[in-house]
Amino acid sequence: MPEPYRTDYLNIHNNRYKILKNQNKTGWDGDETRKVLQDTLGIIERAVQRYGVKIPSRLLELGCGNGCLTIELSRKGFECRGIDIAPSAIEWAGETALKEKQNIDYRVGNVLNLPFPDDFFDIIIDGHCFHCIIDEDRKIFLSEACRVLKDSGIFIIMTMCGEPSKSILERFEYRNGNLIAGGIAGRHIGMPESILEEIRLSGLHIIEWYIIKGPQDMLAVIAKRQRHALLPRKKEQ
Repeated sequence: MPEPYRTDYLNIHNNRYKILKNQNKTGWDGDETRKVLQDTLGIIERAVQRYGVKIPSRLLELGCGNGCLTIELSRKGFECRGIDIAPSAIEWAGETALKEKQNIDYRVGNVLNLPFPDDFFDIIIDGHCFHCIIDEDRKIFLSEACRVLKDSGIFIIMTMCGEPSKSILERFEYRNGNLIAGGIAGRHIGMPESILEEIRLSGLHIIEWYIIKGPQDMLAVIAKRQRHALLPRKKEQ
């Protein structure tokens, strides 16, 4: 069995956000951030309308970056929290939220060990974070999200899928679906059916999914947590 790839979640993202802020970009996707944001808001609004999410609801964004999504959702009335491993992203998010007069709880933290109690959130958004999680960590990511999501709470996942785009093909390893640079695995791009199976095995019930076509296809999944045995509880920190 091959050795697992090394990861460097902190530096990959912390360094990127420092550069983006210095370049006066609006978010992770540079000049495309506004379009990506609007597409994501459309998916969330679709879930809210179809599946009975009430406003205000307690909402968590995993991999919140510089906060552009949670700030928009806070304006719409959600009680927002955001977590990201990159201190530079959280600092940026806090500055922008203060400027926009939005009261949002941003935290530097690891999505593989969420600092929230069980059954805490009505809705969780994967802020394009799941495809940044590698190998066995993906099970932990989904498990932690399930733990802090209320029974019948909504989990919205948006993750890269399908054939890798031409621009990244030379760094892509088909045997495990990971994008490799300098011996570090930084992205996972799986086939839609394999990602859907990962999600189902985590204890989530998939109620809707579709593929967003683009230079790199994205899989959008709307799921609910299924009832299961209670896990050891964490206290709110």
